[in-house]
Amino acid sequence: MTGIGPDQGPKYCASDGNMSVEVIGIVAVLIGFIALYRDQSFIVYAFVCSTLLGSAAALILESLGGASISPASLLLVFVAYRLMRDPSVVRGALEAVGFGRPGF
Repeated sequence: MTGIGPDQGPKYCASDGNMSVEVIGIVAVLIGFIALYRDQSFIVYAFVCSTLLGSAAALILESLGGASISPASLLLVFVAYRLMRDPSVVRGALEAVGFGRPGF
């Protein structure tokens, strides 16, 4: 009769804090850095296309129980940074959430 020892069985928590980066994650980061120097429409199109990869994992966080970050979520950081560098976009966003506006 074999018993389950301390090294066998399911692990419920990873204490070493590993994170694994998948190939699609590297591609997403490269597209994000390229988009910083391209037109604004490039990053928006890249982000919309990355939403089609909904079940893919760009990053897997073992320390959070194997939670994964999708390529779209990873590119969202680059989208926000790229669009907020343009003063007209920032001005338009602030006007849209002003008092009496639909975004308020």
